[in-house]
Amino acid sequence: MQGRWWAAVLGGLLLVSSHAHAVALAPSGGVRGVVTSAETGLPLVSAEVRLEAEHLEQGGSTVTVRADGSFVFGMLADGTYALEARSEGALPVRVERVRIVAGRFVSRHLALEASPAPVSAARQGR
Repeated sequence: MQGRWWAAVLGGLLLVSSHAHAVALAPSGGVRGVVTSAETGLPLVSAEVRLEAEHLEQGGSTVTVRADGSFVFGMLADGTYALEARSEGALPVRVERVRIVAGRFVSRHLALEASPAPVSAARQGR
């Protein structure tokens, strides 16, 4: 009888231990993508991408894209996020409701259009 009691205790400890270990190692999700020029399709290497959690009122994280225009945000908790890409000389693009699920990465392609050139006074006939 005492042997069965120890087996039950040991089994319970293993169950609790494995459950705690599984929680500690729960996979996180992420978002990856690329920022390009809408006109040329070429990467915008000077672009910055900001990620904001929609359930938080402030905060977020910003990265500069790599030489190939790619970006990655990893280790994200389940939730809904917003992405915003900006680059000098281009109109910003914002994508709302990017859903992140544990263990999965989502991909987004952000194509930025060139901002209109300001009309100078000389071109207006002044």
